[in-house]
Amino acid sequence: SLPALLDRAFRTQYYLPVDKPVNYEGAWLVMKELIHDFALAVLRKDKINTPLEIISLEESWGVPVVIQVGSETKSILIGGKIDRIDHSGIGVRVIDYKTGKDDVSFASVESLFAQDGKRNKAAFQTLYYALIYKKKFPNYIGPIVPGLYNKHALFSENNAFGLTINRKVIEANALLPEFESHLKQALETLYNPTTTFTQTTNHKHCEYCSFKNLCRR
Repeated sequence: SLPALLDRAFRTQYYLPVDKPVNYEGAWLVMKELIHDFALAVLRKDKINTPLEIISLEESWGVPVVIQVGSETKSILIGGKIDRIDHSGIGVRVIDYKTGKDDVSFASVESLFAQDGKRNKAAFQTLYYALIYKKKFPNYIGPIVPGLYNKHALFSENNAFGLTINRKVIEANALLPEFESHLKQALETLYNPTTTFTQTTNHKHCEYCSFKNLCRR
């Protein structure tokens, strides 16, 4: 049952004894209720989208990418822990769980790599994961649909899923070549020893940065 699974999760996360009841008080009680509500919402969405097959949950994925740094060719490993990959009627879904109201819309692939202005980090992340899946399974020719399970998506009556450009849900295969090209350019810049890095001129970016004291911001 869901309550039993929540107890097990808390015991694992906080190293609690398995032979004693979990005592939910204060912040733990709030966390339990929030997790319970989100879990129920996920189950409701999954029921609507059946049949579906879970491919992976919170697994670490990694694939090599070849970049050119000057005259040198480098093979580097890119990857991450992907919250969820499943297969439903719309194809392979690459899902990232968010607790906030992250926006699923973005203007273009190029906008995700913009140095100045607002970038849709959630859209970047799920497209990045979609690229990793595609490189891991290059022979898969079906649709790959990246998207978010966030507060809006899970608790809305609308069952729409996926990232959107101009309100149209994208299928990642069409965008992945351009995304990979921009990603390689960014990686080549990072790995180039001649690249000069400077502080951002937008101090708002520093407000919640863990390293702002190093930069004396």
